Amino acid sequence: MYPSLAMTPAPSSLPDMKNKSTEIPVIDIFAGPGGLSEGFHRYSWFRRDNELAFKVLLSIEKESSAHKTLLMRAFVRQFSKGKLPDAYYDYAKCDSGPEKAEALKKIKQMKEWETAEDEAWLAELGKVDSKELNSRIRGKLHGKKNWILLGGPPCQAYSIMGRSRRLGLGKDVDLE
Repeated sequence: MYPSLAMTPAPSSLPDMKNKSTEIPVIDIFAGPGGLSEGFHRYSWFRRDNELAFKVLLSIEKESSAHKTLLMRAFVRQFSKGKLPDAYYDYAKCDSGPEKAEALKKIKQMKEWETAEDEAWLAELGKVDSKELNSRIRGKLHGKKNWILLGGPPCQAYSIMGRSRRLGLGKDVDLE
């Protein structure tokens, strides 16, 4: 679909990761709320691996509520373990209404939120201009040749196939 994008190289062409710390850039398309990105980001922490880390540079999602979660995850990832600002916890404690809006306002004033907005892009692939898409990806990669492209499968609960299977194959299904 986007022939001008370089694909992830074969494992044999990745840099030698022995005796040096390596950070691999990650681009996540069809990101949903960011679960795949989160897993890659936490790899070195879970594995206690100081030699290899994955850095999420761009996540693309078309659905606005999933994008909101993606934005918050991009914000949180910028802080060391145990170093989240109080404003985040204030936001998380609020149920809704004016208090939650005020807490989010404080978060949005932080430089880390601006970085999160730059990382999490609300866009629909296939509808967004391919030149803009390629430009954003290239801009994030800064010429790096070794990177990972994640593409999440559709969530079963929201996909047409998932709904039709749940309702029974071979039946007339009203998806409205």
